[in-house]
Amino acid sequence: MNKKLLWVILAASLASGAFAQNGETDAAGVAEKKETIARVHQHLYRLPYPPEYVTRTVMTEIRSARKNTSPHYPEREAGKDPDAQFETWIASYPGEFDAYIRLVESTHRKYASGKQ
Repeated sequence: MNKKLLWVILAASLASGAFAQNGETDAAGVAEKKETIARVHQHLYRLPYPPEYVTRTVMTEIRSARKNTSPHYPEREAGKDPDAQFETWIASYPGEFDAYIRLVESTHRKYASGKQ
């Protein structure tokens, strides 16, 4: 695994841990957590698999496990603002946010190592 990816994963882990300890749910903290979600999702698409495989297989595995670790994770609904949904989720369930980030990171490690 390349060093840059490891640093980014480490930074995301530290960022999510720092927010959990501080209970930070202000606008800046929520915005940063939304960026963390986007970042860890982008890392999945940098795995050595075609994007279709990541969407069909890796993301499906994450969605399935997410039901247990982050049951309030917002699902996209027509007519609802996804940004507002994520902001509410992050502020209301900080532990679920942390669990979701750990889930995505561990899934990334599993597929990066080829041990799926």
